[in-house]
Amino acid sequence: MPPYQFKQQLKRYISQYGEPDPLTRHLILIGDEVGEPLRALEPYVKDWERTVAWMQKNGIGLEEYDYDLFIRSSLDSVLMLANEQQLVSYESRIEKSDLIFCSLTLDENGSSTADRTVKEWWLKRIPR
Repeated sequence: MPPYQFKQQLKRYISQYGEPDPLTRHLILIGDEVGEPLRALEPYVKDWERTVAWMQKNGIGLEEYDYDLFIRSSLDSVLMLANEQQLVSYESRIEKSDLIFCSLTLDENGSSTADRTVKEWWLKRIPR
């Protein structure tokens, strides 16, 4: 759908439900499906879990590694817009997947630990 249609969809949403939270607004404007606001992160978290499970089971393919990093970047972009209520049920799942990812990769200095407080920390890691 072209961006104009997304804007129209946002207008319809506002007229029906009122002003959306930042995460819902973002999802509408990029054309993602908007359902229950508290479940809005589910597809992004699930994609990251699947990606990490694939890497754990099959190893990290260098051809797919950029896409794997894109999945985590997409998750991060919606996490920045989510409120505390939306985050609470996903934090442990994200942390678990992040820790597995760290165990499969090394940082720039060759360490398997990661300072996950650094912005886009996953982009600074390489496959083992």
